[in-house]
Amino acid sequence: MNNSLAEVHPELVSEWSEENLPLTPYDITFGSNEKVW
Repeated sequence: MNNSLAEVHPELVSEWSEENLPLTPYDITFGSNEKVW
């Protein structure tokens, strides 16, 4: 996915909480309304 959070803002990947699993920064589209941290 070219527009994933991990691709657009790789600096945020280290802040990804395991509470969001099974979602990963590669599953969320940048600008998504999904509420995760």
